[in-house]
Amino acid sequence: MDRIEQLAAVSVLRACGFGALAIFTAMIGAVALPAIAAKLGAAGTALMAAILLYKAVNAPRQPYRTTELWIMLDKNHGLPEAHAQRILMGALRECYLRAARIAFAVSFALWILGFFLGLAGW
Repeated sequence: MDRIEQLAAVSVLRACGFGALAIFTAMIGAVALPAIAAKLGAAGTALMAAILLYKAVNAPRQPYRTTELWIMLDKNHGLPEAHAQRILMGALRECYLRAARIAFAVSFALWILGFFLGLAGW
């Protein structure tokens, strides 16, 4: 079970890393206007959090054999087939929710930063 949760976390966090790279690149593009860059990062991170929440809500209905987690397990989970869907997609759901909470916190911090940078005239 620990291996499943660990691989689910790797799968979700890898995708979040690529999303964060895209958001960071957009923020660097707007570095001349720091308040706008912070708000751009906040909006992008909020969008990523919303997508993660959507994925978490729909995880129980997604067939586990269509996920990256299934591939990472080398198509062998060692679980009874009757429980595999619930266990594997439950692990992915929890990882999606954990990543969404982090993304919402980062988004909130960037909104606050953008607000104060805007007040400072940057």
